[in-house]
Amino acid sequence: MVFALLGSGQPSRPYHVKRFFKIFCGAGETVGWEMVFCPVRPWPTVSPLPCKEFMNIIDREELKAKLDRGDDFKLVMTLSPWAFEAQHIPGSINITNMNDAQRYLEPEDEIVVYCSNEQCIASQVAYKILEGRGYKNIRRYAGGLVDWEEAGYPLDGSGL
Repeated sequence: MVFALLGSGQPSRPYHVKRFFKIFCGAGETVGWEMVFCPVRPWPTVSPLPCKEFMNIIDREELKAKLDRGDDFKLVMTLSPWAFEAQHIPGSINITNMNDAQRYLEPEDEIVVYCSNEQCIASQVAYKILEGRGYKNIRRYAGGLVDWEEAGYPLDGSGL
C-alpha cells in the first residue's frame, strides 16, 4: 500500500513522483509500489508535487490561531513514529497508515496534515489519500516543522 510511504519521512535523495501522482490525482486508489519513485538528479530540478495546487493550504499564523483558540480539529503529523517522538507541534497526533486514519479520524473532521517542510511529500500524500477516501475537510500546513520552529513557536518531543 502507498500509505506505508508516509512513515518514511523525507527521502534521502531526490525522487521524481510525476508518474505516481498522475495516477493518484486521476484514478484514485489504484496505485502500485512499482509506480512510485524513480531517482533523479540534480536536486534543484525536483519540483513540488503536481497536485499540490489543488490542496487547501493553511499558513502558520492561521494554524497558530486555531491552536490558541482551542478550535476543534485534528492536527496530524504524517512522518514516522520516531520523528513524531523526537519533535512535533503540540496537540498533534501521529498517523502513518490508513488503519490509524480510520481509527482516529472521521470523514467529517476538520483535519490539518503536516510534515517537515514544504518539499516533504508525506503530508501531500496523506492529503491525497484522505481526500480519495472521502475525507472532505482537509488542509495542509506546507511549512511543517521547519516553518513552525523558525517562528519560535513551541514544539513537543524527546529530541528537543
